[in-house]
Amino acid sequence: MNIDSLKSAFALSSAVMIVILIYVVVLINTLMKIWHAEYQDPREKMFWFLLVLFLSPIAMPVYLLMSAGREKTSDAEGDGDVKASPVKRPFAARFRQAEAGKPEGDKERELARLIQMKKDGILTSEQFDKAKKRLQ
Repeated sequence: MNIDSLKSAFALSSAVMIVILIYVVVLINTLMKIWHAEYQDPREKMFWFLLVLFLSPIAMPVYLLMSAGREKTSDAEGDGDVKASPVKRPFAARFRQAEAGKPEGDKERELARLIQMKKDGILTSEQFDKAKKRLQ
């Protein structure tokens, strides 16, 4: 073998290794994205996780394209907080809906609990005021 053929073989193997490394990083990132997705049903998460893990060349691009559409729609459903990630916004919106639908007795019990926490020194006056405003 001459030097030119060795150089070209080394360059080809280096390029292949870089492509494989990029693929593995994207695969791990996609699996983490699936694992931490709060807007998905647990069975759906498990389905996508296993599908991407075992059929990654096909399933990974499909999942990434589908999840990009979900994140864009979750922005519209969110609370408008720029600091919150798109994945966490639907959960916050569901939490606010659950809080709004609480019966009056639950709010009274929650207020009594907050007052007790303030008396015990667990909450500061500012924390108590913020929590009380949330109940109203």
